[in-house]
Amino acid sequence: MKQLSKNVKENNSRKILLLFRKLKTYRAIISSVHVAQFYKNFIPDEETPLNFNTLPDYHPSDMETFNLNEQEKKLKDVLEIRLFGKAVTLMYLVKLKFLDQAKILSTKLLKTIETTNKRYLDSLQAFCIFYKSRAFELSGHLRDLRPELFNYYRKACIKADEIGQATVINLILRNFLEFFHFS
Repeated sequence: MKQLSKNVKENNSRKILLLFRKLKTYRAIISSVHVAQFYKNFIPDEETPLNFNTLPDYHPSDMETFNLNEQEKKLKDVLEIRLFGKAVTLMYLVKLKFLDQAKILSTKLLKTIETTNKRYLDSLQAFCIFYKSRAFELSGHLRDLRPELFNYYRKACIKADEIGQATVINLILRNFLEFFHFS
């Protein structure tokens, strides 16, 4: 979070992009305490996508070990940090198979990223599209996502977003293969 905040302040889009690309490396180490702490400290005004008390790896006593100082509390206003934390939450929801919550969160994230219109968020958008598709796939509703995938591909081509194009074309092919729509 500190690295992301520093790069946002310096307007260093290259390093922000690198941080967003490393997002998948957190998949193995993320726990419900991390997600709960993020929502408690950075987005207290928003509703959390799940009830943490029902999760097996959540221990409220661990929450007290993550207290933020005053400088870190100022990071609440940085959009990129909020998006980054929500993307980690999305990854965690799919990992735990909370697919309905993951679909809702991914839709909100994608709308926020589209309205922001910052090029260094393209990789984060591709990440969110992938996890949205994965949530639909695991829930058995992959066919419902196909028109949306075509729409994202069209937008990625218009914006010349290479990582978005590559991600979405792979998701479209995966969608076609799932339902044997090829010859």
